[in-house]
Amino acid sequence: MSDQSAVRMELVIYLLGLQGFQVSISFGVSDMAQTLFFADLPQSTYLALNSGILNLSEPLLLDSGQILHKPRLAWRRLGEPHLPAIFILGGISAGRYAWCTEQSPTPGWWQDQIGPGNALDPQKYQLLSFDFLGSSGNSEGPHNSRLSGPDFPAITTRDQARAIAALLKALGIQKLESMIGASYGGMVTLAFAQHFSEYLKKALVICAADRPAPLATAWRHVQREIVSMALKQGDPEAGLRLARELAVTTYRSELEFSQRFDSGLGSAGCLPYLKHQGQSFAKRFDPYSYLCLSTSIDTHRIEAEAIPLRVDLLGYTSDLLVPAPQLKALHTRLPKPGNLTLLNSPYGHDAFLKENLQTTQTIKNHLERKHD
Repeated sequence: MSDQSAVRMELVIYLLGLQGFQVSISFGVSDMAQTLFFADLPQSTYLALNSGILNLSEPLLLDSGQILHKPRLAWRRLGEPHLPAIFILGGISAGRYAWCTEQSPTPGWWQDQIGPGNALDPQKYQLLSFDFLGSSGNSEGPHNSRLSGPDFPAITTRDQARAIAALLKALGIQKLESMIGASYGGMVTLAFAQHFSEYLKKALVICAADRPAPLATAWRHVQREIVSMALKQGDPEAGLRLARELAVTTYRSELEFSQRFDSGLGSAGCLPYLKHQGQSFAKRFDPYSYLCLSTSIDTHRIEAEAIPLRVDLLGYTSDLLVPAPQLKALHTRLPKPGNLTLLNSPYGHDAFLKENLQTTQTIKNHLERKHD
């Protein structure tokens, strides 16, 4: 039987205690998206959980002019599909696992904001997330593509927005209640709001702006050079470790480091922390994915004046990567500016992951406000 006419279905059912069971189905049909779909039936704490890998039926034309042929998109949904939809996006190392479940108890990257009774409540909304193109997740990237390693094409934030639009179409979602993006995900949210506004009612952008700050680009350039040199020397993991150590110093603030660590090179200083961050990151991230997404940050540029919907902004005065004056300037150029919230925190760019009460209130205010 040919690949075009083949229809393949696999059904695996197994008990999960007394709570329910899990079903995984894969199918492929000519002229339609090939989807690997997992459906976790409702458990005692969470509502319906769906996730899968979608192979787009059409090529994805990138801003570079290159083409990804039927690329993979790995996605996840928490909540019933009839509920209003919210798409959630984080930094370059954050993928579709924004929350944990009883089946996957490892905390998600935004666990404190997601769950029954939290700001992002799956009893009120269906919550969507995906692995970025070019990432180390299960979407199309340097580690799993026919264009592997250094041959993988450049990916822009608008390319990520194109992929999300294709995913929404495949899932039958015509309009998002909101897209909430932080860090790199905030850049993608702005690109989506400009180029695919027909899918979106409103947006919340956290620690991100319409273009990268020059000093932040300089820091990321050094990080990419470290990884590139390490690749040439045959030790990419060492390059990733060092690049991540440097990156962490830009994610936080001088105030936090001075309060948290002793000065000097001793065990109570900052070096053990940096080494731990570098080692854990290098074990789970592909070096070419790092280069791809870091470059994507520094090629990001959107036209704020072309965004026709309400955008709320959240930033922190200690953020070294997205300075407060940059957010203020973006706010003035938006045709329908929402709230600009600038908060104090010692955690710098990572404050949206650390300042849970502040972030929760901002998300709640955003979702409760009627869109224009």
